[in-house]
Amino acid sequence: MPSPIIKLSSITNLHDARFGAGMGTVLDMMIGFSLNPNSKNYVSEQDFVQISGWITGCKIVAEIENEKTQLEINEEVEKILSNSDYKIDFVQVSSHSDLVNLKESAHQIPIIFSYQFNQIEEIENSDSLGIMFRKLNEDFKIDYFLLESKEAALTKLSQLAIETLQKLSK
Repeated sequence: MPSPIIKLSSITNLHDARFGAGMGTVLDMMIGFSLNPNSKNYVSEQDFVQISGWITGCKIVAEIENEKTQLEINEEVEKILSNSDYKIDFVQVSSHSDLVNLKESAHQIPIIFSYQFNQIEEIENSDSLGIMFRKLNEDFKIDYFLLESKEAALTKLSQLAIETLQKLSK
């Protein structure tokens, strides 16, 4: 069985980035930086370059997903994504419009699609999740799907949800 991939999101400082990178020596680690200027965890291009330049041993994720509104790939994000001097292993998005914008920008960076769910039933309904994942993968060649929840009550998954996730991950 392959080891799990651990992803730290919304890193905003060197201390947290280096802590995550240190774990990357024994785990498959990804460290994400929010490039969304509307996010409370936004990291400017200058901070992104400084922090990501100090870390090794993990994958770098440019998180350009939006939270409530459509996020255009703005000038600063475009500059980061198109600069070959910056080490970016993945781009993370969370909406269909973000995928379209990314595809139109013609960047050849692997994609993580983040799906926010609010109820266990959303996971347990493997048919709709599976159809959505297959369709997105066909249209946009998604490399990873990331399921997230901000609800603490969802930390205990039902047996059906666990089985569904195991089935989907195959």
